[in-house]
Amino acid sequence: MTERLIADVMEGERRVRLYEETARSLETFMEGMQGISVSGGFVKLNCYSTAQQEVVDGTPVERREVQTRLVMPLNTFIACAGFMQRMAIEIQNRLQEQQNAGAADDSVTVPND
Repeated sequence: MTERLIADVMEGERRVRLYEETARSLETFMEGMQGISVSGGFVKLNCYSTAQQEVVDGTPVERREVQTRLVMPLNTFIACAGFMQRMAIEIQNRLQEQQNAGAADDSVTVPND
């Protein structure tokens, strides 16, 4: 098994290193999340991609297919939601700075914490 270090950060007083196996891809493309269920202290999130448009009884219907279902403890979900909110603000700020500087590229680098 070959591993690659992708993050080495401090979380408060604790140093954390995040690795991934190079022999397999961990990426799954999703276009959105639909549906959250909470049961027994665990949260389930349905991550989907849009497959196609269908017509049902003469009405267009967007067909979505679950790509993966994330399952985690409730406290992990709350921590992840906060992390994603902080990162979204950071990304928006950096994109705005780039636009103000006249950059044409819409990619940004954000901390891995």
